[in-house]
Amino acid sequence: MSLLDPPATLVELMRSHDDGKEEDEVIGYAAFLASGLAQANEFDPTVWEEVLGPYLSSSFSISAFCADAQRALTSSDFDGDNDSYGSHDEGEEEACNLRFNLAYGGKILLHQTKLRLLRGRRYALVGKNGVGKTTLMNAMRNGKIDGWPAHLTTAYVDSGSNVDPAYEARLVLPDLMETTGRTKEECIAKLKELEFTDEMISGTIGALSGGWSMKLRLIRAVLLEPDIYLLDEPTNHLSISAVKWITDYLLTLTHQTVLCVSHDTAFLENIATDVIHYEQRAVWGPHRKLVHYKGKMSEFVQKQPQARYYFELTTEDEQLEFHFPDPGRLEGVKTSTQKFLEMEHVDFRYPGSKENTLTDINLKMTLSSRVVVLGANGAGEGCVG
Repeated sequence: MSLLDPPATLVELMRSHDDGKEEDEVIGYAAFLASGLAQANEFDPTVWEEVLGPYLSSSFSISAFCADAQRALTSSDFDGDNDSYGSHDEGEEEACNLRFNLAYGGKILLHQTKLRLLRGRRYALVGKNGVGKTTLMNAMRNGKIDGWPAHLTTAYVDSGSNVDPAYEARLVLPDLMETTGRTKEECIAKLKELEFTDEMISGTIGALSGGWSMKLRLIRAVLLEPDIYLLDEPTNHLSISAVKWITDYLLTLTHQTVLCVSHDTAFLENIATDVIHYEQRAVWGPHRKLVHYKGKMSEFVQKQPQARYYFELTTEDEQLEFHFPDPGRLEGVKTSTQKFLEMEHVDFRYPGSKENTLTDINLKMTLSSRVVVLGANGAGEGCVG
């Protein structure tokens, strides 16, 4: 929401209390301030007098407006923003509708914020690094949010950044059967759908590359068929075909809810029906709240242009710069066309592996070489380094 787009519910209510003396701009700004107080669940008339009084005429009864606003807003789906959940959602089934606080350690991440998720919707969860997006997902996953419906089931797909030796030592197929409750045949069919080989299926999770490990996490989530998918950077390490597979799958969902964190803007643009944005406004004090915007990522950025930097190689003030040191010349290499690396008939395999990852490699490199290493997930691009 911007100052040019104040909450319609409060504007209409404020006009009903107005004697015609207030300008449209004043009404809009006062409604914006009132929405912040409502978001903070603050309905003390003296506070409303203090916040709104400097902008309204003495003939405007702020205390009466506060009382009417409290009745109207606490009995509806108002969330302090024109793009929040409201009458356009009538008839859609709720997955959850709650107001809560969330803290991590001694830090308050969210204060008296509202979260209303509808079935069949796919929400992009957007905010600066460090605001607590993963913490929120983990709290939902573990039912650690006040008022969280106990009957809801969730499937959490993490980013793959945490390495757990005990998890990686488990066998792929038995682990998948145990964690999903599915039969051996069902698990193998889904693994084969994503082109897992027999060797991968019978091997350990730790033997999988980053891309195949992420595919396994996604397969587990799909087989669980939860009420809510919690996806934290689900496209990490994935090939284009795997991203298409998970995109196509999510688009088929009509009864399950998706909440997704991703820096893959194209992926979010393709899947998201709504955006939930971490925001901090002066009228809320020092804490953040979640604000809902209906529509795709591109529509969200049109409404909040300052959010564009989340998805570009820049910072909020556009001052990000990279400085790479000049490596200088290699000793003994006089020209950019002189070879500094050459291989002929080279094989490579990882320690403990029975088969070569690379066979009969022949290459030459010079200082003028510009090399891109391509391959399917698990092909061994990492061993080139």
